[in-house]
Amino acid sequence: MNARFGVGVVLLLLATGVTAALERPPSAGERLSLSFQDVEVRSVLKVLADFTGTNLVVSDAVQGKVTLRLQDVPWEQALDLVLRSKSLGRRQDGNVLLVAPLAELAGQERQALAAQPPAVLAREL
Repeated sequence: MNARFGVGVVLLLLATGVTAALERPPSAGERLSLSFQDVEVRSVLKVLADFTGTNLVVSDAVQGKVTLRLQDVPWEQALDLVLRSKSLGRRQDGNVLLVAPLAELAGQERQALAAQPPAVLAREL
């Protein structure tokens, strides 16, 4: 009976540790390995968001397939490599990561600047 109890406690601790590890967002240097062949880039972005626990919004303009094999790389480097392979960029908005083509992000920045009153623009300069 003691052996069963001990095994049960060990299993409970392992399960709790795994759950806690999944709920804790990874640090910027945490590493991962990925291997995909002809997979939609949106799917790869979702895998990375799931790994990090990041809230993700992907533009409708994001499309295409990627093939990659990454071994033991920091997750942010993996994200940057995927984004660069499709001329995509990212913008952090609070706790949400927006991914879109670089041109779309630049257009959004121009619109945001144009919408600001001149006094705000002068202060920023």
